[in-house]
Amino acid sequence: MATSRRWLALTAFVALIAGAGGVSAGILIASPPTPASLASSSAPSTVPVTTREFTDTRSLTLTIPPASPHELTSPIAGRITALQAPPGTPITSGSIPCEIDGLPLLALALSTPLYQDVVDGATGPDIGALNTELARLGYAAPAESQRVTPSTRAALASAMGVNDGAGGVPFRIEASRVLWIPSPTVTPSSVPVHLGDSVDTSTVLLTLEDSRDALRLSVPPDAYPADHVITLGDTDYPVPSDGIITDPTLTATILSSREFTAFVRSTPSGDGPVQLPVSWKLASPITVTVVPPASVIGDATGACVFEDGTPIPVSIVSSQLGRTYVLPATPLSAVDTAVEGRSCPSS
Repeated sequence: MATSRRWLALTAFVALIAGAGGVSAGILIASPPTPASLASSSAPSTVPVTTREFTDTRSLTLTIPPASPHELTSPIAGRITALQAPPGTPITSGSIPCEIDGLPLLALALSTPLYQDVVDGATGPDIGALNTELARLGYAAPAESQRVTPSTRAALASAMGVNDGAGGVPFRIEASRVLWIPSPTVTPSSVPVHLGDSVDTSTVLLTLEDSRDALRLSVPPDAYPADHVITLGDTDYPVPSDGIITDPTLTATILSSREFTAFVRSTPSGDGPVQLPVSWKLASPITVTVVPPASVIGDATGACVFEDGTPIPVSIVSSQLGRTYVLPATPLSAVDTAVEGRSCPSS
């Protein structure tokens, strides 16, 4: 009898558990589906684009080599008849440090040393450098021209203080009457010649205390191909696309800048080159179109995007923070993002 009661109790307990399990199963089976508002949506196949101003601003390293002695030899043979160049005293572009055979030797800071006589019609980069420097010094020379004009001759004659013997402008001024200097202001550490010395074109007239090789910017290989500038203080200065700075005026500006002075004081480099950080950017900002990287087909040598299935050629300018900056051949309002299997048309 006791055994029967235990069997009945066990049977009832199992039935209760089974019933509870059935309820649980029923609850699981009958659970309502996830609301549509909470279901994950698929990525859009088209996205709108935006535009923005692009300056390509970066921090680059400007390598400034150490100064080294630089000897300037006489451009002409003769006798020194006047000498105004004591050691340690700066010589500025446009000044006359000495006279040879009674004629002035004019010091000029030229990006290309003068190698042609100054006569009407002569052309070349040296003439362009001459016109530019004479104009910078305040003379009425054609600053943007690489040709000798009467204004060029008049400006050079005025700077030298010479005439044709009748009060007019000489029709020819010899290149040997110009002493090239590497920057607008130089300081001789020594002057090996003396008044009355005979000199020739191998005679050292001045030894400069601060002469340097070209300054070099670490231009990145992905730089946008347009004019760039570096910023010193509140002023932007154009720099060559290859980053090699040889212009004596710009070099002097950099070496006299507060940025250079402060950096050298805080980071002594010993006898080695100075690695000066500078801000580098486009001379004129451009307006770029911002698109998702996945919408672009191709690379920097040839690329396109699709708008409503139509391919639009683009030039890739840059990629930053998951965005690609492009210059489209025609204005864009949106781009396709589902571009698998598509290709740009051949040009």
